[in-house]
Amino acid sequence: MGFKGKKVLITGASSGIGAAIATELAKQGAELILLGRDETRLNQVAQECAAVRTSIFTVDMASRESIDSFVEAFAKAECSNLLFIIKLEC
Repeated sequence: MGFKGKKVLITGASSGIGAAIATELAKQGAELILLGRDETRLNQVAQECAAVRTSIFTVDMASRESIDSFVEAFAKAECSNLLFIIKLEC
């Protein structure tokens, strides 16, 4: 199964394994929804993945308030038809 045209949400996407996964999936043509705490680094990763549609959301997965804000923003961003969620934990 290829990722071309598939929507993938990746938590922890601002650095490390999450950023590497985002870069690889962009090469495979996936549409990316990147989540992380550091907006500056998320933007850098999004620029590296500029060949595909990429949305970023600054969210702290350890904060219920931050998650609630993300869910509300995500619903408004027309991010429907999500196929995969990749959740990274430390």
